[in-house]
Amino acid sequence: MRLPDHARGRLAAPVILAAGVGMIVAAQALAPVAAPLFDSLTVLGPYHYLTPASGQTGDPTSATVTEPLANGASPGFNAATSESPPQAQLIASPDAFQLAQGSTSVTIAIKPIAPPAPSSVGTILGNVYSYSVTDQNGVALTTKAGTDVTLVLRAPDATTEAVVAQYSGGAWTQIASSPSGTPAFFLGTTSTFGDFALVAAKGGFGPLEVSILILVVGAVLGGIGFLILRRRRRIELARAAAASRRTPAGGRRTTTAKRKRR
Repeated sequence: MRLPDHARGRLAAPVILAAGVGMIVAAQALAPVAAPLFDSLTVLGPYHYLTPASGQTGDPTSATVTEPLANGASPGFNAATSESPPQAQLIASPDAFQLAQGSTSVTIAIKPIAPPAPSSVGTILGNVYSYSVTDQNGVALTTKAGTDVTLVLRAPDATTEAVVAQYSGGAWTQIASSPSGTPAFFLGTTSTFGDFALVAAKGGFGPLEVSILILVVGAVLGGIGFLILRRRRRIELARAAAASRRTPAGGRRTTTAKRKRR
C-alpha cells in the first residue's frame, strides 16, 4: 500500500533521527573510545630525551633490577626506569623464562640508546630503549614457548596514535601493541629482546578516526531529520492558517450563491 505524501514526510524524519542515534551507538560498539580508569591521577612530567634539542629535557634514566628465583622458577617482575612516570618498563609473570641448570637469579636491564638505524615503519617518538634479561652469569634468557612479556613505552606527548617497533636483523618491524588506556603510554608484547621504540602510526583509520567519522555522519543525519521536522511543521501551520482564513467565526464555510436570471 502506497502511503500518502504527508504520511511519508512524517515517517522520514523519525527514521533519519533514529539512524543518527544508531550511528552514534555503532561508534561505541565498533570503535569504543572510553575514558580510561586510573588508580590515581597521572601527571605527565617533561619527557627526558637521550639527545635533547633546544628546549627539551635530557638525562633519561636506566633501570637494572636483579631478582632471585622463586621456588626454582623465574620471578614475576615489573622493572622500570625512574622518571615519574617511568618512560620504559618491562613486566613479566612468574615462570616466564627458560632457565639454565644452576641459575640463581634474573637480571633485567633497560637503557636508552641512540637509534641503531632510521626507522622505516614510522617516525621514532622519543628514545630507543635496549631491553635485556639475563641470568647471574650474563647469559641471555628466552621466554618459554607460548609465553610473552609486556613492555611499556611512553611517548613524548599525550598522543593516542603510536605503535611499538623492534630493531632486529638490521630492520625495524612493528610488534603486537596497543594503547595502555593512559594517554601517552603504549604496550607491546614480545618473546625476544633487544632495541625497542615507539613509532608514529602510519595514516589510516584507527579507532579514534572511525569513531569521529561515525559521530559526524550521525550528527549530519540527525540535522537532516531536524530540518525535515521543522519544514513539516511550517507546512502544517501554513495549511492551518489558510483553513482558518476560509472558515468564518461561526464555523461555517462561506459560499457564493449564484443568482439566476429570470
